[in-house]
Amino acid sequence: MFYFGDDWRESADYAWFNENSGERTHPVGEKKPNAWGLHDMHGNVWEFCSDWYDEDYYAHSPTVDPRGPDTGAERVIRGGSACFPFLYGRSAFRDGNDPTNAYYHFGVRVCVGTD
Repeated sequence: MFYFGDDWRESADYAWFNENSGERTHPVGEKKPNAWGLHDMHGNVWEFCSDWYDEDYYAHSPTVDPRGPDTGAERVIRGGSACFPFLYGRSAFRDGNDPTNAYYHFGVRVCVGTD
């Protein structure tokens, strides 16, 4: 359910969410990383993704590497935030939001390779 396993009770070791964050974001790296060394993949800020959001897309999408609809009004957001309960950070949870919205709990996750 989560990159660290299925036990949500471990979530405070890995993520900032409404019950442990004071409903504010925190500097990246204060929680345990995932297996690839990435921090804050659950919680802290919602991640805007490049996919357009369609609530019913997965009902008719390809089963391998679904890329989302070609157009839309909202982008997919994933990962949950410091302002929401941790279960919104589940790996499978997604929602949509207008990509022009600028809230402190929306952002992007940037990963830079070291090879």
